[in-house]
Amino acid sequence: MGDKNLEHILSSTSSLLFDQIEQKKVIFIISNSTVDGIISSSIIFDSIYRMGGNAVIRCEDSGNYEESKYRIGNLIKEGYDSFILLDFDSNFYDEIVDLITHNNYFLFINADKDSSKSKNSIETDKVRYLNTYKIKDILNLDNAPTISSVVYYLIKDIDRKITQMSYLPLIAEISKFSNAIYDRPNEPYNEILQTAMSLNLIEKKKDLVFVGKPTSSIISVLEDNTSYFIKGLTWNRQASIKVLQRSGVLSAENKRAKSLDELEEREINEIVNSIEEFVEKENSNDDDTTLVSKNLREKLLSYNYVLTSEESNSILKGSYSFAKALESCIKRKSIGLALAISLGDRYDLLNEIRDQIQSDKFKIRKSGSRIFSEKWRCYEDGKITFVNGEGILDEKQIVEFADLLAKSHSFSDKIICLRTTGTSSEEMYKYILMSGESIKLDAVKLREKIKEFTEKQGLSIKYCSPTRYYNDRKNINIEVIVPVNKLEVFLSNIKKIILDVNTP
Repeated sequence: MGDKNLEHILSSTSSLLFDQIEQKKVIFIISNSTVDGIISSSIIFDSIYRMGGNAVIRCEDSGNYEESKYRIGNLIKEGYDSFILLDFDSNFYDEIVDLITHNNYFLFINADKDSSKSKNSIETDKVRYLNTYKIKDILNLDNAPTISSVVYYLIKDIDRKITQMSYLPLIAEISKFSNAIYDRPNEPYNEILQTAMSLNLIEKKKDLVFVGKPTSSIISVLEDNTSYFIKGLTWNRQASIKVLQRSGVLSAENKRAKSLDELEEREINEIVNSIEEFVEKENSNDDDTTLVSKNLREKLLSYNYVLTSEESNSILKGSYSFAKALESCIKRKSIGLALAISLGDRYDLLNEIRDQIQSDKFKIRKSGSRIFSEKWRCYEDGKITFVNGEGILDEKQIVEFADLLAKSHSFSDKIICLRTTGTSSEEMYKYILMSGESIKLDAVKLREKIKEFTEKQGLSIKYCSPTRYYNDRKNINIEVIVPVNKLEVFLSNIKKIILDVNTP
């Protein structure tokens, strides 16, 4: 079905929102601390402000569930009566909607795949609950839209100038679905893409999916590539130089390496070919080398969007780098900075973002290089890769390193089991179980088996949001807290469970 159907199913919700703006109600826009949440809240806030309305924008960390629920509940009790909540799960809706009175305006938009678990998703005259997966089913789409895309269409019905922000939902799409950026006919975001291009807000370019300034040297960019970590190549300058030399892009006679924006399409293809050769050599004993190589090309070579209004040397010039900048802010809890970027503020912020990303790169490189250099910390057992970050990764690095492993090309066909001491007790270990995106497994059965085992052993288990560690929304993303006295039992059983689960 066409995009106009999305505008149609949102029309009554748009009218309700417009009434709140016209009545000069103070609208509280509260988003989860995700890229999609921050971008969607920025789009709504900017539009309300432009139309002369009143709005307050806030961001909550749904990881601190009880604290967030308490703060939002207090706002409702204090007499504020217009609320928009973005990118929280359905359980959060159930808790908050009970506080809503017949006088409150309440709009809740989320991307909970299992929205059926919500007990109270009933619409009233002033209460609206929109779920991207329900929208996907109604419009018979191949993929669920982002919340930012839904918000864009919601606002477009009452504010045509919102098209000037049409590049933002594309950033949210990249952050949420990683490399899934290509033309998808009849998908809601396709019209947004065409609008952004027609207004010359972006230029579409098939490019290497590396994060960095367009003016950065290709050697540095390849060496620092953590978008899709490649063991033996990422953080290895000599290996990076050799790969580029084999591609023909770099030779001994070259006085300097080309920058990202200087590379021609032919050279980009040759670089990818050379990286594939490197990976095939490193994985010569792997039966899945052909599949691994195919997946690598799809990951590294994709459409990127160049933001025409950004400075040529800006970290925000490319869409992937823009998404990475927002993710960096969120991980550091610099939410105000992330919101400012989304709302178009620049000034001295770019220097702060650049320094922030450089600091993140340095810290994760230092920790990651040590982990992989100490052989006992990383070993493979069939389809399982065990990584021990104990004593190296601090609490702030755990999420970023887990994200790096889960997106890594080198572990894409594995279940990754990361061990850390990310708890308040020295007698406890935190194990993070993640599945690489190309591994074939019965994810539902595996979750059930792990749940059954952990409940029997009395272990604390948490099913993490796809926004916490990278996940393709259908595989495994679990945290388990394991006491020291149950460590051996856990390790022997988790291995057996994973190996016993049949592929679907």
